[in-house]
Amino acid sequence: MKCHVALLLCASLAFVAATEEKYAATFDSLDLKEVLSDETRVQDAMRCLLEEGDAACRPAAKALKKVLPEIVRTDCAKCTETQLKKIGGFFGEVSRRHPDLMKKLLDKYDPSGEYRKKYAKSWAEHGIHL
Repeated sequence: MKCHVALLLCASLAFVAATEEKYAATFDSLDLKEVLSDETRVQDAMRCLLEEGDAACRPAAKALKKVLPEIVRTDCAKCTETQLKKIGGFFGEVSRRHPDLMKKLLDKYDPSGEYRKKYAKSWAEHGIHL
């Protein structure tokens, strides 16, 4: 009986730890269609992520900039499903509409190209063109 209780406790702790491993819900309520339909917001977000103008950093872009290196390194491992769709959708559109900006972004956050190779298939599934 004690073994079952200990096992249940360990499983519960593992579940809590796993749920804590996700990013904050900063992007969850973001209206991706609204952002992508406003070219100024897209350009501002990219300037923020590329550190070419912190004055252009809105809260969501500022939050994304903090975790973007880890997102690139881990293929968004700590993203919720909603975050994965929104972040992937944003970068998919940027890569389609502004391949030059996407290249600059990838060169900044993946200078060796290691993660582009490693996650090419996954990123392509989200519409991100490399």
